Amino acid sequence: MMADVQSYLEGIDLLVGTSMGGFLVSRLAAEIGKPHVAINPVMDVAATLNKHLGTHQDHFGRPFTLTDQVVSSYPAFLPSHNGMVLLDFAVD
Repeated sequence: MMADVQSYLEGIDLLVGTSMGGFLVSRLAAEIGKPHVAINPVMDVAATLNKHLGTHQDHFGRPFTLTDQVVSSYPAFLPSHNGMVLLDFAVD
């Protein structure tokens, strides 16, 4: 996948993502050495996705199944020295 994305990133100076995008830019930025800002990134993918295990429908009505195997395939959030993480904690 990196080979496909690399050409798009050559002229980019900063990667920014929020939620799952924040998680992804932290991984991508670490891989390619670009600075990034992750806004409220998913910090623990397993904890987030475990609530949704089972069979569901996508936006087109097609069924899919989210399994433990898929959830455990996600790596941990990867903070880096060239990034900023902005978090908002809700207080009840």
